[in-house]
Amino acid sequence: MPIDTMPPDPTPSGGTETREDRRRPGRFVIGNPHLIALLRAGPPDAPLPEPELQDWAPDDSDDLAAVRGIAVSTVLGALLWAGAIGAIVVAIGVFGRF
Repeated sequence: MPIDTMPPDPTPSGGTETREDRRRPGRFVIGNPHLIALLRAGPPDAPLPEPELQDWAPDDSDDLAAVRGIAVSTVLGALLWAGAIGAIVVAIGVFGRF
């Protein structure tokens, strides 16, 4: 089987010009000639370069924001656990079993 040495069709994707059909007999017939033009189109354009990322100086005005959040969640978690353990202790004392 000969190798196709013709360059890809220079028409833009969706163009109406196609090359002759040189497929072997018995292959599936593609009913849309525009699909063939899309498949034979050249590679897409290169993506645009991404802008450079700049390193910004961290905001030194609030260094303890993360520590405050951790402290608040720790206190709330301890209170919830104490409440759950207290409810279990009260349930055991009132009902005699859990």
